[in-house]
Amino acid sequence: MQYSHSRLSTFEQCPLRFKYHYIDEIEPPEIEESVEAFLGSRVHEALEKLYKDAKFQKVLALEELLTYYNEIWKKNWGPAIKIVKAGYTEENFCRMGEAYIEAYYKRHAPFNQAKTVGLEHKVLIELNGHTLLGFIDRLSYDPRTDTYEIHDYKTSLHLMPDETARTDRQLALYSIAVRSAYKTSRVKLIWHFLAFEKDVVIEKTDAELEELKRDTLHLIKRIEGERDFKPRVSALCDYCEFRPICPEWKHLYKVEDLPPSAYANDTGVQLVNRYVELQDKVKMLSAEQEEVKKALTEYAKREGVTAVAGSGFKARIATYGDLKIPKDREDDVRALLQEYNLWSDASRIDMFRLRDIVQSYPFNPDNPNDSSWKPWPPELIKRLAKLLKKEENVRVYVRKMDNE
Repeated sequence: MQYSHSRLSTFEQCPLRFKYHYIDEIEPPEIEESVEAFLGSRVHEALEKLYKDAKFQKVLALEELLTYYNEIWKKNWGPAIKIVKAGYTEENFCRMGEAYIEAYYKRHAPFNQAKTVGLEHKVLIELNGHTLLGFIDRLSYDPRTDTYEIHDYKTSLHLMPDETARTDRQLALYSIAVRSAYKTSRVKLIWHFLAFEKDVVIEKTDAELEELKRDTLHLIKRIEGERDFKPRVSALCDYCEFRPICPEWKHLYKVEDLPPSAYANDTGVQLVNRYVELQDKVKMLSAEQEEVKKALTEYAKREGVTAVAGSGFKARIATYGDLKIPKDREDDVRALLQEYNLWSDASRIDMFRLRDIVQSYPFNPDNPNDSSWKPWPPELIKRLAKLLKKEENVRVYVRKMDNE
């Protein structure tokens, strides 16, 4: 199988979608295209024409480029383009594209900063017998610095932090191909965030690329060893073309258009409704049981007893103190133990043991081997105790009483 960044990402996002698409090669039903994707395609096409003409010493005027953009927008627009964001129209998105192109044009004219090597440039990445395919929006070469540049245009309204760029796989994989094809170690990765008039530029080190190769090969090994290809539910399901046949969504599609009477009589619908009814009853009974447990505990305290008789049963009430790490204090506890170089030891101690360590302070200095762990510094125990939360736990044990 030939891989690509998009194929690898598809597997990471949902193994079942990967199987449907690339192994079973199921032809998905035609789905709507988002207006955001449509906008991105048209802007890419316009910038591709800009640099294609520039290669032939024909620099389009801004008005000519915008005219071309609007022509391909009108030519490709259709009822299948989906606008999800309420309150916005086709014109709003078309004008966004115009603004992106105009701002880019003014920043980079006359487009001679580097020599264009290829547009939608095909690259092949060879990794230990595996081949990955990719297409670079624009590959250019700067003779002044002897550097190749991989350009990627982004129309997203989300700006990628510079640090995130260092972990990006797609352009980094492309740089491996460019290094190999052109026998160079100088390759810049450039993301053009058109909505923000900002470029993110990085260069990957040899060590980073070697790590990327290992991670990518490990992912390929996972894919080729996968047997279950289970679906992974996420927000991306809203954009999946295989929802009608996916086991996570198939039944919902089956019943969504049924008339009310047929919907109510569907076996699956009836079973889910019954299960929810029983689940609600369990929750109500559990809440009621907690109330009775609380009242029984208060009664036992008031009467000064630890066991209470019932009709043929006896309830024993056991109350004990406990220590817990509050969720908002977990990082503080970890930092404290790391300060004393005890985190590696503590990570092997469960919460009950940690509780015993704190509750058994002060220690007997004359008998340091009275437990399986070495005594911790008293000042650490004091500081640790302030981070833990004291709670009172109650358990009720019910037993059948003897006949006599």
